[in-house]
Amino acid sequence: MEIIGYRVNRVKQVVTWLLIVATVGFLRLVFHWKPDWMLRCTHSECDITDAEYVLLQDQYMQWFVAEVKLVMQDGTRVSPKQGYLKSGTSIELDSFKDASLLRYFISKKAKYVWIDKKYEKLKGLAADSPCSFFHKGPDLSSMDQENRGPEADLPCTFFHQCRGLSSVEQAKRRVYYGTNVISVHVSPILQILFMQVLNPFYIFQIFSCSLWYVDEYYYYASCIVLISAISITSFIYQTRRMQRKLRETIHARNEVNVCQGSEHEYVEMSSECLVPGDVIEIPRHGCIMTCDAVLVNGNCIVNESMLTGESVPVTKTPVPNPVESHGQQELKFNMKDHSRHVLFCGTKVIQTRYYSKEKVRAVVIRTGFMTAKGELVRSILYPKPADFKFTQDTYKFVGVLAGMAMCGFVYAVVLKVGLLVSWLEWPCVVLFML
Repeated sequence: MEIIGYRVNRVKQVVTWLLIVATVGFLRLVFHWKPDWMLRCTHSECDITDAEYVLLQDQYMQWFVAEVKLVMQDGTRVSPKQGYLKSGTSIELDSFKDASLLRYFISKKAKYVWIDKKYEKLKGLAADSPCSFFHKGPDLSSMDQENRGPEADLPCTFFHQCRGLSSVEQAKRRVYYGTNVISVHVSPILQILFMQVLNPFYIFQIFSCSLWYVDEYYYYASCIVLISAISITSFIYQTRRMQRKLRETIHARNEVNVCQGSEHEYVEMSSECLVPGDVIEIPRHGCIMTCDAVLVNGNCIVNESMLTGESVPVTKTPVPNPVESHGQQELKFNMKDHSRHVLFCGTKVIQTRYYSKEKVRAVVIRTGFMTAKGELVRSILYPKPADFKFTQDTYKFVGVLAGMAMCGFVYAVVLKVGLLVSWLEWPCVVLFML
């Protein structure tokens, strides 16, 4: 993914808005269709470390604009101008570093954090972690001393015994990773209506119908208006129905027992408060998983039909701990190779089993849109663009008509000025030519 940094340029902003006023808002309409053009016309390209906005190009050659945000460890929002300079020097905003500031942006529900002088996508604790990590817990203070993020390839010496995270550590990670929520926004009716009407096709229809009404083609123009209104109404109804249905299907929330301080101290909290690194108890009667977690104690029988479509339950076993096996080489955790030890978000735990009468425990590795379920939802919300030939030809057709109309408009201006047309006739002439 290509990332380009931009900062506000006041001169460009003034000139751009003057042109928008001069074109009676038409230029702003073009910027609505092309947000990256708006960014380029009002901002100046700069180094990525000083960027207030970023321009991203994905694998489908699409451009997206995202705002760079700065927050402190307690979640307080910081202005970029206050965050970039401190005592006249630039601040290095590596995650969990002494600056107590976190720099990030969100694009297509994915969070990108400033780590090691570049933006990296958050992937959770499963990235290149030793298998013994899941039998221990991360020592946040040691990570601060080494100026490394929690997703780095850390040796086992950076992790304390698996007692769970304290409330302070949970709060810091909640700022870093966000809440454990897969939210699907249901757009208001007026917003969908506004966005649909500003589609190039309907803008063309508005100009066409205005011309037909001026030429007294009342019946034909009214039919076009009625058909367009029915089409927009149907689109709004279908869009909101799909968004509500997706939200109802995706939404999941329950109470979870989370280990804090020691192996025998568990606190009940909402699943929305979970963060990577938490140690949770899997209840004996089963549950719906709201995060991706690595099983460290006990066995689980899981129904993964929600993700895979396979109706046959599978058995999950604890992740191996090479440290307990003398002479065994340390293993790097890999999501594909160790999937039989992972309880995925959205799957249903049917039954748990542990022979020593201890709790069935798991370590949370991914939350929110970082989970397998979250990635699935992201693929639904932001699908691969379908570039139909008909759509391409439609825009070419509208572009050709616009060019012809502009030529006719220029010809009419030259002709009518020579004939000294009355100023009262100009609005009709201009509308007719458009």
